[in-house]
Amino acid sequence: YIGAPWFEDWDGGKSDRIIGAGNGGFSLRRVPQIIRLLESNERRYGRLRSTLSALRHPFSRKNWARITKQNTLHYKQIPLLNEDIWFGIHAPKSADWFRVAPWQKAIQFAFDAQPGRLFEINQYQIPTGIHAWCKYEPDFVRQLIQASSATQNPD
Repeated sequence: YIGAPWFEDWDGGKSDRIIGAGNGGFSLRRVPQIIRLLESNERRYGRLRSTLSALRHPFSRKNWARITKQNTLHYKQIPLLNEDIWFGIHAPKSADWFRVAPWQKAIQFAFDAQPGRLFEINQYQIPTGIHAWCKYEPDFVRQLIQASSATQNPD
């Protein structure tokens, strides 16, 4: 699983502390590994908590039985937890085989919040993509795109 690095105050703050990586808005996932994780019995939460979570959701009895034994709803255990945080932070705690790219590698793949700062940290290299580019420092990202286009298409 790989996605853009997360800053401590990811939603537009100015913290320099990177706490992980895995932004789901622009990410790559190995589908077989994701399926294995969701279907595995390795869990972060106990059966009681999983059962209570399943009961809060309108599923059929067949799905309820499956969910209480697997990880498919475990990320819903924490209120307002986005799936990318579950995959990026919580899932590796319950399945030590599930790998998430470290931020030092993820920065080469994608930027999100503070793209200017990430560009500096990445030694002025443009990543594969920039998530939410129009939300965080859009003028900087436009300049980056224009400069990249000019160097790739000289007249």
